[in-house]
Amino acid sequence: MHKAGIAGLLVFASAILAYLPGLGGSFIFDDYPQIVHQPAFQLGSLDLEGIRSILFSFQHGIGRPIPMLSLAIDHRVWGLDPFGYKLSGLIIHALNALLVFALTRWLLAGPDGKPPERSWLPAALALAWAIHPLQVSTVLYVVQRMETLATMSVLGALLLYLSGRRRQLAGERAWPRLLLCIPVLALGLACKETAALFPVYAFCLELTVLGFGAASARTGRRWRIAYAVIALAGITAVIMLAPRFTAESAYAIRAFTAEERVLTQLRVLPMYLGWILLPQPGQYLFYYDHFPPSLGLLEPSTTLAGGVLLLLLAASALLLRRRIPLYALGVGWFLAAHLITSSYLPLELVFEHRNYFAILGVVLAVYGLARQAGALADRRILAAAGGVAMSFLFAMCLLRSATWGDPLHLALELAQNNPASPRAGTHLADTYVLLAGHADDAFIGMAEAEYERAAALPGASPIPEQGLIILAARTGRPVKPEWWQSLLHKLQTQAIGPQEMSVVTSLLDLRQEGLAIDDGRIADAYIILASRMRLPPTQYFAFGVHALVALGDGKLANNLFQLTIDHADGNVALLAELSAYLRETGQPEAAEYIETQAGLAPGRPEGQR
Repeated sequence: MHKAGIAGLLVFASAILAYLPGLGGSFIFDDYPQIVHQPAFQLGSLDLEGIRSILFSFQHGIGRPIPMLSLAIDHRVWGLDPFGYKLSGLIIHALNALLVFALTRWLLAGPDGKPPERSWLPAALALAWAIHPLQVSTVLYVVQRMETLATMSVLGALLLYLSGRRRQLAGERAWPRLLLCIPVLALGLACKETAALFPVYAFCLELTVLGFGAASARTGRRWRIAYAVIALAGITAVIMLAPRFTAESAYAIRAFTAEERVLTQLRVLPMYLGWILLPQPGQYLFYYDHFPPSLGLLEPSTTLAGGVLLLLLAASALLLRRRIPLYALGVGWFLAAHLITSSYLPLELVFEHRNYFAILGVVLAVYGLARQAGALADRRILAAAGGVAMSFLFAMCLLRSATWGDPLHLALELAQNNPASPRAGTHLADTYVLLAGHADDAFIGMAEAEYERAAALPGASPIPEQGLIILAARTGRPVKPEWWQSLLHKLQTQAIGPQEMSVVTSLLDLRQEGLAIDDGRIADAYIILASRMRLPPTQYFAFGVHALVALGDGKLANNLFQLTIDHADGNVALLAELSAYLRETGQPEAAEYIETQAGLAPGRPEGQR
């Protein structure tokens, strides 16, 4: 077998081996709403309508049909056994490692295609990316298949792009390979919006390794013009979209403003860089819901310091792009990888998986500097240092994977290393509940205590109180009045968004399934929710039905039905369907109210008027 083939097999096998201990872990965080409680996955058959529901089951952004379909297939094969989902995700990551290996072979060969001076170097760089311990919380976090599949597309497009550009440098026919980048990129956009960064990654290649070169000077000029147009279009889009995504309404779901978010990223990106360069046990917390935003350049002062560091990095890359092109490329790719998630978009402040591609940039930058130093130092020493670093990364990855493979160990570690995180505390409490064998199990008491601790933490969402109420209802324990008081107070006073909506709707769903939860308190919760955020019309309708059936409160029900009409945006077919449901379930007066207020013919669906 060719040396490159053997090296590729070693990269693939090592990437698999490093994560094997983590396959026994459980679902975590966003895995639950997107997989475990995903209604589209509960369909009995995969007919055309079922597949359509699956493809469009991710409700945010432009949708992510490809990963949702892959998760649905896993659901058909494995049910709700996390092992199969994690195994699929690991195989995707190992395939990405092969793509990184192919990419680093191209990059180390240079524009002229000359083989790298040491054939094992591309494999070493690919492996360093694949087994970095920071990758564990992307590879073993099932829902982040969206990120890994999008990156697969980006890596494939970059390989096609480099192949085409090298052919142009040699004066050969290149456009078929370059055009293939478009459908490959389209597949990436169907996985996650971060695939849209491909043009920026390609631009970094031109600034460093490729230099806008071509056998024809005319072709080189065209590339410069093309990237100037792309850059102008990108900047224009950023400016035009800013009012929409920085508006007060867009940030109503966050406890910080758009300005504070952008300032905070000046601290976050250097922190990411430190995580990659100096991985240490316990520094990866997974939950960062307690991370404080920057209120100004000097609040805290590390905001300004971080901004200066990022400017110096960018300046050094520009200055050294000819002398040390791989260093400059690596810095460019690291910064480019965060252009979307560190922008003004109303996203959370910190997530580890945002570094999945960015780690490759740091690996290339470190290698570029090390190779430059190799001209002045003993290469055997550098090789030995690289071997030690690789062994350290593998051991760290193996250790962290093992932690992720034990649900209780992971929950305890996350809570102990991050006691200020309400999410970490809730995760531990949820784990205790799952481990409990009966209502009198010691784990139940431990869960209640941890929920109460998490609920009292500054900035905690109402999720711990939700956990307490559900736990009490399922074990026959009394619900403490202060749990409901705290939940309602948070709904009334804190930033409110999808998380808070999920708390209320989940309690209502469980009540409708027969769980003994106070109907009056549920109504108090959804009244607050309906007054503070815009909901889908069907959700107002569900609240109205509960008010009518469970409380016998026709006035409250009609108020909620009016909100249903107001937010239906003229969808008379939907309103007719809802009124028909009320008639079928013995609520003709409520149906008549909707029909009168919406101007519908009484008693018949819109299509039969």
